[in-house]
Amino acid sequence: PKDDGITLLLDLLEPLSIRGSRLGIMKGHETSLRMPLGDYESLMSGLPGMELVDATDILRSLRMVKSEAEIEKISHICNIAS
Repeated sequence: PKDDGITLLLDLLEPLSIRGSRLGIMKGHETSLRMPLGDYESLMSGLPGMELVDATDILRSLRMVKSEAEIEKISHICNIAS
């Protein structure tokens, strides 16, 4: 790909990266980074004022809420599987 996504993510987050800003991410034991270490280092060096904080519980509860479209798709898949 033309861009690995790190530049795009930095473009999005840099305006929010003021000293003392925090970004909630999932840090639970089931969470994996899934990016090369060099990319992570580039990302964090581009966001010097931002702290990553554990928002696993909040994000997990938000992901449990499903839209009508998601419920219909889940129901459809369950019908196929049963």
